[in-house]
Amino acid sequence: MPLVPGDTVKEALDRSQRRINLHRMVGGSGASRIRGGLELRFGEVAIGTASADVNVVVTNTSVGHSVPGGLSIKSLVLAVGVDTGSGEMANRRERVYRRELLDSQGKPLATVPDLFLNAASVGQDTRIKQKEARVERFTVPLPESWKAIVARLEYRDASDPKQPKSTVIAEQRRDRGR
Repeated sequence: MPLVPGDTVKEALDRSQRRINLHRMVGGSGASRIRGGLELRFGEVAIGTASADVNVVVTNTSVGHSVPGGLSIKSLVLAVGVDTGSGEMANRRERVYRRELLDSQGKPLATVPDLFLNAASVGQDTRIKQKEARVERFTVPLPESWKAIVARLEYRDASDPKQPKSTVIAEQRRDRGR
């Protein structure tokens, strides 16, 4: 672990300033660490007059563990929708991949302290395993003005429930004329 400036507590509980080990979990908190280990691509796409049936393949090519990591505040979201030129993804459909942790009554936990202090069991685990290729099927309504079908992978970090972060880590487009 690298050494960084930080506060410590002496035996008498007096604070002192010195260099301490950095305990940040880089792999679990950095979307850039997973970006290179995932592949996103379109499979079969059947375009009708009012909707499209879209298969999207997400592959964990080289992340050394299931994606995302084991804390349920981290999730990977596969979003599929259409670009209409408005700047927003219209008719968005999602699949969320994460490991759900439950308390002793079976209720999902959502905060970092609860995850570490109150987790009693694992609920659903929809993470993408190492070397797994997950095929997801979506039916997306097509407005008349659609320009492209868009598939996007987003990494969500809800460590701070007041300001959850979402980062796009991959995007593919299937343009209308294709």
